[in-house]
Amino acid sequence: MRESCYIMTKTINPINPPKTKKELFSRTIDILHHGIYQMPDKYRGTGAPGTFLEDLLGLTTGNKDIPDSLGWEIKYYTKKTNLITLFHKEPRPVDAVRYMVSKWGWKDAQGRMSFRHTIAGKSATFKIDLDGDQLWIHRIGGNGVAPHWTQDDILNAAGSKLRRVMLVLGEKVGQAVTYTRADCFEDLEVLAFISEVHSGVVKIDFDAREKTPGSKTLRNHGTKFRVSPGDMCRLYTKKFAKHEAIHLLISKFDELARRRYVASSDDIYRANEELVIKLEKLIPDTDNNGGE
Repeated sequence: MRESCYIMTKTINPINPPKTKKELFSRTIDILHHGIYQMPDKYRGTGAPGTFLEDLLGLTTGNKDIPDSLGWEIKYYTKKTNLITLFHKEPRPVDAVRYMVSKWGWKDAQGRMSFRHTIAGKSATFKIDLDGDQLWIHRIGGNGVAPHWTQDDILNAAGSKLRRVMLVLGEKVGQAVTYTRADCFEDLEVLAFISEVHSGVVKIDFDAREKTPGSKTLRNHGTKFRVSPGDMCRLYTKKFAKHEAIHLLISKFDELARRRYVASSDDIYRANEELVIKLEKLIPDTDNNGGE
C-alpha cells in the first residue's frame, strides 16, 4: 500500500493545458502518486472531484460536449459508480421525448407527468431493436411513436467525444479526495458501440418531466447513453494492453524488491512505472490491441 501525504489546498492556480499526450499522461501519473488532496470549498457536490481533477490537469472544458484535452475525454468515477454517462443524444423525431412523457409517463408527487426509465437492451416495458443502421425503442405490446437514432447520429455524438477516453478512479471523503488509478482507451468502434447498445451493455436512460402539471414545456435532463466502468473496454480496439502485460511480467521483481530492500512502496511503484514505460518503447506492437 502506497504511503499517502495529506495536502491542504486553498486555491488552484490556473495551469496551462498539456500540449502532448506524454505531458497529459505524466501529469496524471503525478496526481496518482500524490496522495490525498484537500479540495477548496468551491468544489462541492458529486461532480467536485472530476472538476478538481480537470483543474489539476490544466483542463478548461466547462462541461462542453468536446474532448477535454488533445482529443482525450477525462471521466472520474468511484468504486460505487454503477454507470458512467458517455454522452447525451436526443432521439428522433424531435417530439419523441414529449410523447414518451405524455403516453408512458406517470404523475410525480407534484402532479407532473414524469418519465424516468433505463433500458438495458430490454426492460419490462420497452426493448431496443436494431434495424439496418438504426436503433429503435419499441414499447412491448404497444405502438405509437418509436424513438430512434441513426448510425450517423451515434457517430456524431460518440465519435468526436469518445474517440479517446481516460477513466480515473478515486475516493472522496468530505473535501478530501484521492486519485488511485487511470485506464486509457483509444479508437472507439462505432459499429461495436451500436451493437453493445442493442445488447444492453450500453444503457439508454430517459429522464424528463413536465415543468408544471399539464404544461407542454418539459424539464428534460437529457437522454443519456451510459455504461459500467468495467464494460468500457468492450467499446474500444486499443486498450493499452501492452502496458499492463509488462506490469505482469515484472511483478516478480516487484515482489523481490519489497522483500529485500528498505524502500517506501511509493518509491518501488515509481521505479516500476519508469521501467514499464522504457520497456514499452523497446517492445514492438504486434497488433491493434497491444500498442499505445
